[in-house]
Amino acid sequence: MIYCNKLNYDFNRENIDRDFDIFRVSKEKGNYFKSNILDISSQDFLAKSVVYNWGNEWYVMFDKGTVNYTSFKAALELEDPESIINKVDITQSKSIYDNVLAQLLFNTLGSPTTKEMKFNNISGKLYYFREEFMKKNTFFAILVSLSKDNYLKLNIETFSLLSKIKGKNKDAKYLFDENSGRLRKKLTADNVPDDEIYVKRSMNPNKKNAIDFLDFSSYKKFQNCKVGIYAEFMDDVKYYLSDYIKIGFGTYSVYNSVDISDDSFEEKEYGKTLKEKGVCIIDEEKDADSIALTNLIKDKMMAVYGIECIVNRYLDDAYAISIIHNKEYYEKNNISDKYKNSKRYSIAQHVTIEDFKLKSDDNEDAALKKIIQELLIKGDIFDEKLSLVNWNERNAIKFVCGKTYWKYTGEKNKKFYKFYRMSVSKDGLLKFDFWDSQEFTEDDEWIEIYDTYEKYNSEFKNRNIEGLVYYDKSNINVIMKTEQTTLPKIDTLARALRLSDKDGFVNVEIIIEALKEFAEQSESKEMPAELSNLYLVLNEINIEEITIGEILEIINIRKKVVKEFNSYLYQTRGILLHPTPKVKEIKEEYFGSLMDIKYFYNYDKLYYFVGTKSTSLNLSLHNACLIREVVSIGGEIFFEQLMKLLAVEFVRNGQYTVLPFPFKYLNEYIRQKNQSET
Repeated sequence: MIYCNKLNYDFNRENIDRDFDIFRVSKEKGNYFKSNILDISSQDFLAKSVVYNWGNEWYVMFDKGTVNYTSFKAALELEDPESIINKVDITQSKSIYDNVLAQLLFNTLGSPTTKEMKFNNISGKLYYFREEFMKKNTFFAILVSLSKDNYLKLNIETFSLLSKIKGKNKDAKYLFDENSGRLRKKLTADNVPDDEIYVKRSMNPNKKNAIDFLDFSSYKKFQNCKVGIYAEFMDDVKYYLSDYIKIGFGTYSVYNSVDISDDSFEEKEYGKTLKEKGVCIIDEEKDADSIALTNLIKDKMMAVYGIECIVNRYLDDAYAISIIHNKEYYEKNNISDKYKNSKRYSIAQHVTIEDFKLKSDDNEDAALKKIIQELLIKGDIFDEKLSLVNWNERNAIKFVCGKTYWKYTGEKNKKFYKFYRMSVSKDGLLKFDFWDSQEFTEDDEWIEIYDTYEKYNSEFKNRNIEGLVYYDKSNINVIMKTEQTTLPKIDTLARALRLSDKDGFVNVEIIIEALKEFAEQSESKEMPAELSNLYLVLNEINIEEITIGEILEIINIRKKVVKEFNSYLYQTRGILLHPTPKVKEIKEEYFGSLMDIKYFYNYDKLYYFVGTKSTSLNLSLHNACLIREVVSIGGEIFFEQLMKLLAVEFVRNGQYTVLPFPFKYLNEYIRQKNQSET
């Protein structure tokens, strides 16, 4: 089963109508982005929730019969005379968009009647907080929102003290309410100094706050990751809002997995290819640090790839590793950036001294391997032939990227495209070309490409085209991002981690009793040696409860018989000592939606995602898996035939690539071309 962030819900409209009044506020022109009108509803009239997503209308919900309509209407008209207020008849299904009604209900979680500061409703936005997110002068929170297509999204938003932000700032201002202690938007009537006011901005524009998508190394870590917040949100809705709405995540039960058992397609022996051209290391700095790094790379290249590198002498058309400082170093010391002066090398990869970390042993190093992979890709582009794969296709295939730009044409800004195309012949030869849509063309193929981008950029506003692929211009397959991300089996995982929390207490007598029963059911009727020490310790200690963490210090959970006792304890007492989510038998059940390459069809479209390799699943995943959509302008989706182009490791160094690997080549060609034009 594939789980995703598509939210399914079922309303109890009778109960909603029984307990709440909902109003729509709108005007003919303009928007409410910079208006205080939403906050007047919450602060002065104690609205349960507010929702404003876009445009010229917003919605507000009150407890039934608690708002004086005349007073409320007068207050809103005083703030914005053009606004019109209408009551929504919730019993009529088309009176309000489903996603707006759902968000109104969700936002009540952050109303002032909820005492914990774990969530907050600010100007129609629901935030989840954690103590770990709060820092001196700044903090961040997780915004929980529902898109118009019903995808539940979690985004990080950072707030910083206005007094710590440099330059003028016209952003909306926020403060912690003196009475409730909750974050709210600053109203015009509030008279507070800058060192008590926050704006939605980071103190360091170059540094973004981030949390892992998933961390199941402990229950505490799980609670603070995005999946943990998804789990908490689902529990909160069930606990607080079950009278009004039932929700669940979307699933896809029919899907295919890409067979990756045969990896002969990818050429992983890099030494042979490197020797054909040779490798030179050019030390651009000649200081102690650069000399040390040059020697380390030289020794490593010999130990791992058997390559004798030439140092500080460039060979025509060889692979060149250029040793330089990073951009910050040159700016700090007011020195000319050496990166800009090294275009003379045909095939070059720059290594910055400050950022490059290389191990000194003789084993293959991920950092060095990435350098080699980048060099080989650039070498393939220079030679116009693929070497990193064993390419042998029946037909030539083409890959296209389009870059949007705007230009003033005398009357207004107009959108144009720069299109870049890479053609791969049957035997792996490469050909690159490009076209700017400002230029007139009679080439039907470029016109078809332009029309395809225009169609899907306007028709699917929430989806970004990442590329086109085709054998023939009459049947172009379009690859697009969506708002869908995959999820683990959240409820099962959350329950297992909560039960097995190392800080959680269990009754000693219950564990002793379970150990006796488990031993009696064995063939020998004796306590297994792997559990005997635990049995002795529990019988000797004179306490009623013990933590799960203390039990795990006594036993080895990796032992087979201990795993069996763990399962027995859970099945008979509901106690779980360890969730064992990486055990092969349940890995697919918990994390199947996050691993390997899977795809499915839905409404004549193909959807796919690329997860982490199942063989390298760690205790945390930094990013979610985005589901991509493939459509065809010619009626036939052939993208399934290209799935092997995702199952290569040289693009993401050890992990599969989210787009067919030729797009890596095409993007490198674009980068080189743009660099040569500057």
